[in-house]
Amino acid sequence: MHIENNPPLTEATFFLLLGLAPDEKHRYAIMQDVESLSAGALYGVLKRLLEVAWVKRVDDDEQDNTGRAHKADRLTTLDRRVLAAEVVRLQTLPNTARSLAVGKTR
Repeated sequence: MHIENNPPLTEATFFLLLGLAPDEKHRYAIMQDVESLSAGALYGVLKRLLEVAWVKRVDDDEQDNTGRAHKADRLTTLDRRVLAAEVVRLQTLPNTARSLAVGKTR
């Protein structure tokens, strides 16, 4: 898979990946980190990323008050590469925009 050929990430996907970049997290912790996403948007994006194997579901040692294991999500190697490529793409946008804007005014 050529990461560079992927279309730009949606804002929700980008922020969710950033929220998971430092370490695996529970979904509630992701929502606290990524305040701009509603719960519905978060779960929708996570579901899609789990389906395409960009995010992996992991159990941790903690349990909730019903005795069920907490679930956490973490980035896969592919997901980290996609996020890094998107950061590079976003870094190049201002220069591209300036060069196009300057070129149009001449």
